[in-house]
Amino acid sequence: LSTELHGPILTTNLFLRICDQLDDALIQDLATHCVEWIALQAGQELFKPDCLVDRSWNITSGSLAYTPKELMLSEVVNAQGGGPARQLSVLALDKHAIDLAPRTWLCELALWCHWETVGEAEVLAPSELLTLHRHEMVQVMNFHPEVARIMQDYSRTLCNIVYLSQP
Repeated sequence: LSTELHGPILTTNLFLRICDQLDDALIQDLATHCVEWIALQAGQELFKPDCLVDRSWNITSGSLAYTPKELMLSEVVNAQGGGPARQLSVLALDKHAIDLAPRTWLCELALWCHWETVGEAEVLAPSELLTLHRHEMVQVMNFHPEVARIMQDYSRTLCNIVYLSQP
């Protein structure tokens, strides 16, 4: 049942879909051992800026707003020397939010690198998300050595790109 429920969501990730074509049992194992559902209500935050995350989320229903850190009103106020900023809601004050719809992956790089969030995600409407946990995914890969080598190369390449793109 978990494969039928989680598999189609996991394969919306292009890299996981490619890996699934190389190893038919991979998505079944990921769906069984590495995911969990979370339900969030409007106004809740999924994450804030500068948080270390070890998972990725796929929005399956509802909607969220994502605001990059540099566009958050609190960051703009601080950058302009306005002193310490109060915590400000994306919904109330920030017009730089990006609406995210179902089938969107959040923090996908957290599956492949040590990832710190670079923005804020706030729930706009009641939402359900499928969470894919990196640590459990690494454990599952012990049973899929051929795909594990490909994932390791992919991870190393992405981490190098992220490192080289930092100012």
